[in-house]
Amino acid sequence: MTGSKDEEKRQIFERFLPGKLSHDEIDTLLHFARVESYPAGKEIYAKGSLGRSMMAVLRGRAKMASVSRAGKEIVFNIMHPGEIFGEIALLDGGQRSADAIAMTDCEILVLDRRDFMPLLEKREMTAWARAELRRMLRASLAAEVAAEPPAQISVVFITRAAGR
Repeated sequence: MTGSKDEEKRQIFERFLPGKLSHDEIDTLLHFARVESYPAGKEIYAKGSLGRSMMAVLRGRAKMASVSRAGKEIVFNIMHPGEIFGEIALLDGGQRSADAIAMTDCEILVLDRRDFMPLLEKREMTAWARAELRRMLRASLAAEVAAEPPAQISVVFITRAAGR
């Protein structure tokens, strides 16, 4: 692994909670994170599957999509290198709210919930704050079903709820 690739991963985690994670905390996340490859058209995860991780695009493009009641695909977002998705699962481990699909050959940085939650617990984020954060993230996603969500909306909610 090259130094530039390590720096790229570090920057992704720095953007995840801007100014909220210490250098040591980011090192811990980097230790647990892994890279997975997906060919174009491959499903990264399915709507309704249990969320056990968050991801970030290192190479390629991926989309978040669902099928409308009329059977048409609704694309919520297209993620490019450096963009994070699936972060709600980091907090609640609940069902995925949309499909994630590789649009091109992709390298995806993956961080499992089991590796992130101890960091929150160490920071003494209360159960109430985590529950409120999950509620805000889920509500914002539900409200955006018919419209393109603003970039990084969930990161803003996570930052506010973390209160750091």
